[in-house]
Amino acid sequence: MPSKRLTFSEIVSAAAKSVPEVWDQDGKLNLAALARYYKKKGFPITQPTLHRLFKGKHAEPSTRIIDATHHVLRIPRGLLRGESMTPELERLLTD
Repeated sequence: MPSKRLTFSEIVSAAAKSVPEVWDQDGKLNLAALARYYKKKGFPITQPTLHRLFKGKHAEPSTRIIDATHHVLRIPRGLLRGESMTPELERLLTD
């Protein structure tokens, strides 16, 4: 059975769990704080761009967004491009 393709939002949210400064006190990911985190790491992505990606208004992230997210959150580029993942990686991200 093919694995489910995770959305950009699901992937980034899972990876950002280890970055407390991007979460609100109510446990919700703060996209403005996430944009500041990208900028602090040297790969600026605007909050409106993140919002559009999280809401699915962009079909797929651009190469620039994929590269920035790879460097900032250490997410494999292939995963961000929608390539299939191993069952172990899928379990790790969804658990």
